[in-house]
Amino acid sequence: MNDLDNYRNQALRIISGLEDRLGIQALEDARDLVECNEAPIGLSIAAGLIAERNLTVPMWIVEDIKRLLQEWPEELAELPEHFEAHGSVLLRGDVHPKGQAPDRGFRMLRLFTLDLIQNEDVDVELDDILESLHLPELYWTAEDIFVNVSPGSGLEITELEQVSSTAGLPNPVLDPATFTRLVAATVQFIEGEFIGFEAADLGQLDKAVIVIDVVDGAWWTVILDLDRVGVKDRFTSIFGEGTPAAAMSRRPHDP
Repeated sequence: MNDLDNYRNQALRIISGLEDRLGIQALEDARDLVECNEAPIGLSIAAGLIAERNLTVPMWIVEDIKRLLQEWPEELAELPEHFEAHGSVLLRGDVHPKGQAPDRGFRMLRLFTLDLIQNEDVDVELDDILESLHLPELYWTAEDIFVNVSPGSGLEITELEQVSSTAGLPNPVLDPATFTRLVAATVQFIEGEFIGFEAADLGQLDKAVIVIDVVDGAWWTVILDLDRVGVKDRFTSIFGEGTPAAAMSRRPHDP
C-alpha cells in the first residue's frame, strides 16, 4: 500500500465513523471526494458539518482530521474555530477502530483517581470497574496483592498474595479466565495493583492497556489506554472524566 492509499484509507475511517451520527447522505460529498483522492477537501467538509451541527464526536476523529490536514495548511487553517471542543475522550465507549489506529506518535492515556474516604457514598469494587469498561482480552500481572474473596471460590488466593509480594520473584500472571474468576469472587480489593496486557505485549508496561491500583481499600487509581478501551457511562459516574496521563506507570500515587 502506498502513502496515498494509506492516507485515503485513514480518511475513509473518519468518514465511516461520522456516518452513524450524520447519516450516509450528509457525508456523501465528503466520501466521494476522499475516494477520488481529494481527501483534504472531504475532511474539511466533514469538519464543517461537525461544527455546523454542534456535534460531540470521539476525540480520535477530531485529532485524526487535524493530523491528516497537517500537510495541507490551507485546509487546516479553514477548520472551524475551537474545533477541538467537539471531541470527547469519553464518548459512550467510542474508541479508535481496533487494530486500525494510525501511528500518531502518542497514546491517548487517561488517569482516574477516587478517594473513598472523601466519597463515603460511593461503593466500588473490581467488578464495578471491569463491568463499566469495554476491554479486549487481557492477561493480568499482579503486584503486592491483598484481596478478600468469597468462601469456596477455589482460588489459591494466599499463594497469589505471597508470590505477588515477594521481592525478586516475577509478578504472577493471570490468564483471562482466571482473572474473571478472581473478579467474580472478590469481596474487597484491599491493596495492590493489576495491570492488563494484550497477549503479545505481556509485561511491557509502556504497552499496557489498563492499570488498576488500590491502597488501603480506599484510594483507587486507574489508567486507561483509550485507543483500546471503551468507557461506559457507569465508569464516568464513579470516576469522572479523569486527566491526561503522560505514560502508564506503577503505583502512580507514590512520589
